Amino acid sequence: MAGAVLSGRNHFWKFAEWVDFARRYGAQPAFYFAARKGSLGQYAAGTPDCFYDIHSARFGELFAQLRDAGCEIGLHASYHAHQDASQLRREKESLEHAAGVRVEGGRHHYWRLNPRAPHETLAHHAAMGMLYDSSLAFEFYPGFRRGTCHPFRPYHPGERRELGIIELPPTWMDDHFDRRLAVNRIADPAASEAEVTAGTEAYAASLLDAVRRTGGVAIVDYHVRGMNADFFPRYGPWLARFAEKHLDSTLRCAAPRDLAHQYRDHHQQLHAASRDCTDSAPVQVVSAPAATATPAFAALHAPAPAVPAEAAYDACTVDLLRPEEEPAWDAYVDSHLDATIYHTLAWKRVTEEGLGHRPFYLRARDASGKWVGVLPLFLVTGLFGRRLVSMPMRDRGGVVADSPAAMDALLRRATELTRNLNCKYLEIRSLAGLPAKVTDALRFQRSSDWITTRINLQPGRDALWKALDRDAIRWAIGKAERQGLRFVRDNSESAVHLFYLLFARTRRAMGIPVFPRKFFVAMWRHIIRSGGGQLFLVYQNDEPIHAMICFASKDTFIPAYAAPQNRWRKLYPSEYMFWNSIVWAIEHGFRSYDFGADSFRQEGLLFFKRKWGGVQQRMAYDFFLHRAAALPQFDSSAPVYETVRKLWPLLPDTLSRAFGSWVTRQLS
Repeated sequence: MAGAVLSGRNHFWKFAEWVDFARRYGAQPAFYFAARKGSLGQYAAGTPDCFYDIHSARFGELFAQLRDAGCEIGLHASYHAHQDASQLRREKESLEHAAGVRVEGGRHHYWRLNPRAPHETLAHHAAMGMLYDSSLAFEFYPGFRRGTCHPFRPYHPGERRELGIIELPPTWMDDHFDRRLAVNRIADPAASEAEVTAGTEAYAASLLDAVRRTGGVAIVDYHVRGMNADFFPRYGPWLARFAEKHLDSTLRCAAPRDLAHQYRDHHQQLHAASRDCTDSAPVQVVSAPAATATPAFAALHAPAPAVPAEAAYDACTVDLLRPEEEPAWDAYVDSHLDATIYHTLAWKRVTEEGLGHRPFYLRARDASGKWVGVLPLFLVTGLFGRRLVSMPMRDRGGVVADSPAAMDALLRRATELTRNLNCKYLEIRSLAGLPAKVTDALRFQRSSDWITTRINLQPGRDALWKALDRDAIRWAIGKAERQGLRFVRDNSESAVHLFYLLFARTRRAMGIPVFPRKFFVAMWRHIIRSGGGQLFLVYQNDEPIHAMICFASKDTFIPAYAAPQNRWRKLYPSEYMFWNSIVWAIEHGFRSYDFGADSFRQEGLLFFKRKWGGVQQRMAYDFFLHRAAALPQFDSSAPVYETVRKLWPLLPDTLSRAFGSWVTRQLS
């Protein structure tokens, strides 16, 4: 291994480990690559540049993987690049060509800016269009060089102006808390291993405390090799333990590129708001919580973008849900009138176990620590790209918040996650849609292609029966009863497996892929078994001819998944099932019955639901487009899917189920 390292064949290929580490905290890492290929001889002669070749095939594959994962790719300038602006430009352009991305920022090898005039090197950065640099730090000591843990624009004294480049000052690097502990006087060389570890942790924690107090940033710079336990047994494990212990809800992670964008936008807003114009409205800026760092990349936080003046009093912090906060999440959801069953952690577990989507659950708290909003999100990946959705496989989810400011903060964090995770878009599915003030400010786009149908159950059974279409619905229910159909509630696990067989048969006949079996098993385990859902069956004699899973969402009863068997259509099992489930909902105190979303193209189905006395309303799906050029179209009833719907029933049953499970996860 040592020979491979010395020859440049082994570059401690630990990129995946760092990506996984960062994702635990809702961030994507930034990796900085050297564009100038050095050599072992040059290294020994005093030019210690890296000697890998970013234009090799292996690096080409790596860059593609990092782009797909949403990671930032930045420039690791060569050792002497600070002396030559043209050399710095060539390295930037070379990396952009090899990586296939625009390079917006970087750091210098050994943080080596012009030692006599750092601003001259940073002026070179600004001249060639770089957004930020992260090099102003101490080589041997952790801490805040120039006394600040905030991004800033360096000043050029000769030209008497502020430079266009943004400086993100690093806080510590891996060597600071490993080989150089004695040099930087954090640990006594004679101390025990336990004492060294305790002193290291205490010092690093003190830096984070300073960041918390000032609302600043902590940027940690780690080499990728730090995850190689054979060569560096201390680096990775120490940072992992430290992060687990100290990255609490007052801190959040982001890539340096995103921090720089936030700082630039914030600076522009302040500049615009401070102009002496009588027609400009005042803009109040709310400070956001501090941030922390993660290995081999910067984990950063900047002041929040400006919010409307009327919402400034309601400033709040947003972060990913932590395990110890789960009881508080469900308590908030249970108490909020706008929350649904799809906001509960029970549904989170159903989606994780049944579909394999990764959750990113955001919660907002005000200055006193009170919960003021939640936003459940899932990362959906696959054939159609990466996207954040609230909620996949269901027609509603979205933001639940106590105020416009809390909603704004949650959505801004969601759009930031969309960028960090390199998603094509963010999709918020909700009944009423997001307020125009919010969507306009964040540049959301809206689709209103879906319609829900609701029945008011409060008049009671008799009144609803009289209001039904006599010649269609009431006649069909009567015929079903005369044919001896039976309505059965069965919440057993075996009933779920029976439901799946019927459901798979129904979907195949309709030309629609079926959900995976484990999705419904998880539904039974976390929802139905505890009483949050009901499974109803309709029998003719001993033959099951219809099945339906319904959910209890506060005072609303939702028939979520239905499996009518087409061969029994003349017995009208669907009408019989709907009526008996409506009666069951009335008897158990529900105030409304929500049929769920249907495409506006499904005119026959919408007409059928109106016959039940249902009131129909357009639903709103709001999208924040990041890498997508247009709104997605996943409506299986659209004409473009007509051929697929015709061919799907021709598949063998086993293949239809297996392949259908994969397809539905792609279309979540």
